[in-house]
Amino acid sequence: MSNELRNFLALSYDELEELNLKAKEQRKNRIAAHKVQEERIKYLTDEKRIKAVTVLFSDLEGGCTCWTMTRNF
Repeated sequence: MSNELRNFLALSYDELEELNLKAKEQRKNRIAAHKVQEERIKYLTDEKRIKAVTVLFSDLEGGCTCWTMTRNF
C-alpha cells in the first residue's frame, strides 16, 4: 500500500503557535501587507505536503463556519 496519500503537512500546536507569533510580530512591526502576502503565498505554493487549507472560525453568536480550499487555490 502506498503512503502517497499520507504525505501531508500536519502542524503541532507548538509549530502553529510559532507561526502565529511570527505573524503577530510582522503586524506589530508594520511590515507592508504586500510583503507579508507574498511571503505567505510563496510558503503555500512551495510546500508540497499541503493538500488543502481548512479555516474554522466562530461568530459572536457561537455559530461555527468552516471553509476548505484544495491546493488549487
